[in-house]
Amino acid sequence: MDNILIFQRSQPNLTLLVDSLSSNFNVIEGMDEASISKDFDLCMVDTHFFNKFRSLLRLRKISEAPLYLPVILLVRGNAVPQIKPEVWQDVDDIISIPINQHELNARINVLLRARNQSREIEQLKESQLFELRTRLALTVEAANVGTWDWDLKNKSVSYSREWKLQTGCSENEISDNPNEWKGRIHPDDLPNVLQGLDNLFKLNDSQIELEFRLRHQDGSYRWMMTKAWSVPDATGKVVRIRGVQIDITRRKGIEEELRVSEERFRTIFDFSPDAICLNSLKDLSFLDANKSFFEITGVSKEAVIGKNPLELELFQNPEDLEKILTALANNGGMRNFEADLRMPDGRRLVALVSSSLIDVAGEPNVLTISRDMTEFKRALEERMKLAAAVDQAYEGVVITDVEGAIDYVNPAFIEISGYSREELVGRNTRLLKSGLHDEEFYSNLWQTITNGQVWKGRFINQKKNGSLFHEDATISPLRDHSGKINNFIAIKRDVTETVELSQQLAHSQKMESIGTLAAGIAHDFNNILYAMLGYTEMARDEVAEDSLIAKYLDNVIKSGKRATDMVAQILHFSHRSKAEWGRISISSVVKEGLKLLGSSIPKTIQISRVIAADTHHVIGDSTQIHQILMNLCVNAAHAMKGQTGSITVTLENVDLDEEFTQLNPPLSPGTFVRLTVSDTGHGIPPDVIERMFEPYFTTKPVGEGTGLGLSVVHGIVKNHGGIITVASEPGKGSSLSVFLPATKDEPFEAEEVGETHFHKGSGRILVVDDEQALVEITEGILERHGYNVTSTTSSTEALDTFRADPNRFDLVIADLTMPVLTGLDLAEELSRVRPDMPVILVTGYGFSVDDERKARTEIFSILKKPISSSLLAKAVQQALQKR
Repeated sequence: MDNILIFQRSQPNLTLLVDSLSSNFNVIEGMDEASISKDFDLCMVDTHFFNKFRSLLRLRKISEAPLYLPVILLVRGNAVPQIKPEVWQDVDDIISIPINQHELNARINVLLRARNQSREIEQLKESQLFELRTRLALTVEAANVGTWDWDLKNKSVSYSREWKLQTGCSENEISDNPNEWKGRIHPDDLPNVLQGLDNLFKLNDSQIELEFRLRHQDGSYRWMMTKAWSVPDATGKVVRIRGVQIDITRRKGIEEELRVSEERFRTIFDFSPDAICLNSLKDLSFLDANKSFFEITGVSKEAVIGKNPLELELFQNPEDLEKILTALANNGGMRNFEADLRMPDGRRLVALVSSSLIDVAGEPNVLTISRDMTEFKRALEERMKLAAAVDQAYEGVVITDVEGAIDYVNPAFIEISGYSREELVGRNTRLLKSGLHDEEFYSNLWQTITNGQVWKGRFINQKKNGSLFHEDATISPLRDHSGKINNFIAIKRDVTETVELSQQLAHSQKMESIGTLAAGIAHDFNNILYAMLGYTEMARDEVAEDSLIAKYLDNVIKSGKRATDMVAQILHFSHRSKAEWGRISISSVVKEGLKLLGSSIPKTIQISRVIAADTHHVIGDSTQIHQILMNLCVNAAHAMKGQTGSITVTLENVDLDEEFTQLNPPLSPGTFVRLTVSDTGHGIPPDVIERMFEPYFTTKPVGEGTGLGLSVVHGIVKNHGGIITVASEPGKGSSLSVFLPATKDEPFEAEEVGETHFHKGSGRILVVDDEQALVEITEGILERHGYNVTSTTSSTEALDTFRADPNRFDLVIADLTMPVLTGLDLAEELSRVRPDMPVILVTGYGFSVDDERKARTEIFSILKKPISSSLLAKAVQQALQKR
């Protein structure tokens, strides 16, 4: 039952009104201004109370907007002509007292129906704009509210931090002078703002709401909405004006797009966007119609009044009119009936028609409200197209209720998960759990989305067939028109392939970093071995050949060379060694290697080979390829230790496509030779596969392996431009495959230092190394062979010494890795002073000099530490002979 608030000073008139309305309405008697805040649907007020509460009633109507709140002014029978025109701005009808009860009820019903229609309009508006509001919800929630306080007595304004941020100002960039704030207001908006403030000063209004443009610090204008109210002192004089302000720039942009739609919802009758008309039930002739009716139909009021819809041929299907009349006769009305209308100018419209019987002055009439649904129908079709686009999207889309039960899935997600639509809809999303996320992971997810926030993250979920897949997901809450969360929508993308590529890259980077570390250790160890072996060789030359000390020193030298071999293996792993490369027949290397394996593999293990006759050649070092085969076969045999089994060695040509090489960087598509060693052993656990190529990692008992074998294999394979892959299943054996680029190029020979007989020499040699022990051992070896040696541990000091007398020296021996100037840098500086100066570089790394830098110097050779006395003496002799 509708609530009617009545302000009536005359008690007899009040009693008459209450008696006339109580049977159909809930009547509330207005006593004071507090009554205006009560819940009512229509207000009836006499002139006494209207003049007293006019501003409050106006504020109440404004606060209800866009909902229509009708106000009826009650006057004496002879007072209507005296009503001023501006009064009509604040009332919706004026009724003379006394009035016929039927006419009173009819006029009230017209206004109440308009109010109810405004509710329906707002509900439909909310439904149409729901999707837009959902997208803007996060923006609206994040909006800051600024406050300001204008002290009229002191003529100053204080602003909150948020207010200043809205204008782009810092704490000190805007003063408290009101004129500065006024100066920022857009000139077109300033008069309206000043008028509103003037109303507050004069207490014409106790509160105002203004929208205006305010100049930002960057020079642009931003739309602001301010609500302000006056604060009077005890005498009633306004002493302060306070207000709040929000930045509505974005909202204004949206409102501009929706301006036409918003205007249709602002007024319910004459200015309503819906067509409202009143017809006589007797002959359906038009008695009245609002402005929108004439605008929609395109006809004048004179052409409509007195005619009926059939004469105007408004209905495309006359049977629609018959259905409305039948509903009126049987039920007193019809709501939301969709009818096809034809305008006099030929336009076709789809209208939502609601009709109801009403009594006006004792005569039965039909009140009809029609809404143009043409654009809505078009929007509905667009929404259906959007739904079709979601169905065809590449990303998976899942919509659930607030408990996680699945309401909708698109075809993309069906393909990702492997489940059918019937298997997913109605089931909870926990159906996809893999067990790899803990409860805290899901708890944080649900806490985020139930708080109305967006969650982004990555799942490892399980498909219907049990396999795992990675998916990046964005989960957002969906709200209804009241703001309540009633659904969640998840946009998902399968990133399994991306994750696998990332893991491959991480593993490759890990092995590269381990290689760099290994190379550094090898360099330092080579320096130590150089000193140990050098001093030991010199000590060996000082003792008798058949002495016990000589025997001891020979064992030291032998152990030192074993250590040298181990360092060489580390350098192979780290790609720092320089091999003897050439075009080799890998099939010949494999066949020769298999012959040697016969004596080192237990007889309980059978070796099979499958070698393609047309196997291509590869570019590489045959010794290192042989080392790959031996290491892989020995490891395969160890996997079958103490039991019978078999090893199969396969060699064949393969063409690798782009899909394979993308998953196995840095390979490029092309022809490769694949060497595969398979065994029937116990298999390799997944955690071991991840570490099996790390140096010093081994699963063998202490004393049965160093853990360098497979790391060296990995280094050799990578140095040859290939990769090694592992396939294993616990209990069913393992298979390791090496892929090496095939080639049809002509053979080439690596440079070698030839064997040359040498004897005691003579010459002046400058030796430079940043480690004193290595300088001393090099100096000692050379002096024992008859050379005059000058040594230093500083590359800059060596350069200064040379520059002082360039012809003093016949040869320079320099360490490659030194601070300030490297050996290569020093060689280039020496060449600038004396272009024919021969240089021997020594290094603990495997190293080669590019042709461009080599052409700028006289580098004779590069020797790898540790260097034996004989090799050093031979290199020096050959360098001096060449000079």
